Amino acid sequence: METRVDQDTANKIEKINRKIEEINQRRAGLHMTKIEDDLDRQELNDYIDTLNLTTEQKSLIDSYSQTSVRTLQNQSAFYYSMMIVSVFIEAYLGYAIIDMIMQPGLDMLNTAFLYMMIAVFIINAFYVLRFMRIMK
Repeated sequence: METRVDQDTANKIEKINRKIEEINQRRAGLHMTKIEDDLDRQELNDYIDTLNLTTEQKSLIDSYSQTSVRTLQNQSAFYYSMMIVSVFIEAYLGYAIIDMIMQPGLDMLNTAFLYMMIAVFIINAFYVLRFMRIMK
C-alpha cells in the first residue's frame, strides 16, 4: 500500500533518507559501540527536529523512521562471529610464521608459502584492527 504525500513532505523524507545514508556511510564496516549507536540516533533525531515538521508529517515520518532506525542499528551477529574467527586465524598464522622462520633450511616452495602467509597475516590484521577501531 503506497501513501501519497505532498511535495514538502516528500522533500523532507528525502533529506532524512540522505542523512541516514550519510550516517550509514560513516559507519560502514566499523564496529559500533552502544554509545556510538545512541549518538548516531540522537544526531538523526536532532536533524529531524531541525526540519520543522507538522504533526501530520511527524506521524508519517515516524512510520518511516522505525524502519530507518533498524537499518541504522543493523550490525549482524555474523560479522562479529567472523571477526572472532579472524582473531583465531591471526593467532594460528602468527604461530605458523614463527615456526617456519625457526626452521633451519627453507626450500623455495616453503619460502614462497611463508611470504604468502605473511601477506595474509598483514591483510587479516588490518581488518581486525579496523574492527577494534585501532585503525580507520
